[in-house]
Amino acid sequence: MVFEGHAGAVNSLSQAVPEELVSGSWDGTARIWDTKTGQCKHVLEGHTHAVAVLTLPNGITITGSQDKTIRIWYKEKMQKEIPDAHGDIIRMFANVPGVGFASCSNDETVKMWTIEGVLLNTLRGHGGFVFTLMTLATGEIASGGDDCQVKIWNTADGSCKQTIPIPRTVWCLAQNSSGDLMVGSEDYKIRVFSRDQVKKPSEAELAEYQEELTKKTTATEMSQFENAPDVSEQSKVQGKGDGDIQVFKKDGVPSAYMWKLAESKWEYVGEVVDPNAGQGGGGMGMMPATKHYPGDEMFPEGQYDHVFDVELGDGIMRALPFNNGANAIEYAEKFCIRESLGRANVEQIRHFVT
Repeated sequence: MVFEGHAGAVNSLSQAVPEELVSGSWDGTARIWDTKTGQCKHVLEGHTHAVAVLTLPNGITITGSQDKTIRIWYKEKMQKEIPDAHGDIIRMFANVPGVGFASCSNDETVKMWTIEGVLLNTLRGHGGFVFTLMTLATGEIASGGDDCQVKIWNTADGSCKQTIPIPRTVWCLAQNSSGDLMVGSEDYKIRVFSRDQVKKPSEAELAEYQEELTKKTTATEMSQFENAPDVSEQSKVQGKGDGDIQVFKKDGVPSAYMWKLAESKWEYVGEVVDPNAGQGGGGMGMMPATKHYPGDEMFPEGQYDHVFDVELGDGIMRALPFNNGANAIEYAEKFCIRESLGRANVEQIRHFVT
């Protein structure tokens, strides 16, 4: 069967009873479908941008979106609205039996709510957008996101029981019939984690996993530059030869300079970055000199690592500023909003930037 009616990409699905299916879309609505006829029974309106949905067996549906608002519905009637439920885009919901529901957001938090919409706890610890979460069979909550981590939470007190490092951004979580946790990530891989020691992989497989982890960005890789001299001390440092590279801190940021022997001075090259902070690669690198962007309603004025020219088909070039290591999805979403483009273009723009 095909359920037709949304005017934008469908980004969220939830089903609690066989007779109904609930969907969320980039058109700012959620829809409740009759699975026997394929007809839309109710349209839940009021949100903007992508809508995340969760439906429960008692007829309750939870919705949230980029407007940071959570709405609780009974069939087609809204029972409660929670403005500023999160500080940023609401990405996903999970049913927490016996408690209520949980939500995750770009504000780097997971929140637990009663079914009436009363906030119970805010789970903090992620260092990036939280894209996905689910309730495990044990009653714990698992969450994952842009910080390349999966966290296991105790729902009783909100404490983090375990942090599982993943080499790249975590996009989805699931649990198989054996209770193992399945993690889908940006590096095209699905990894399965188990509490059953019998399923422990070989030493070679574990070594491969550890090697993948060492390639991702870590704070320790930048620690060698913590004690770099400030740029104001350049006159006290002489290069060892023409083309010698030295790192100085410029406004607190490690920056690379090249020694020009003929002029006896240091010439700015760029900020020191880890290529892993964006897409794959290994070792430290040097960021090209930045470009000035005049600013607009979505992107503030300032220096950016890149200012891309984007052609939309009308012969007019639009500028898309971007900083290395930043979240390409966030920049793509802002660009679409600024140019009044449908969110269906986000993935193409993200791919282009990457």
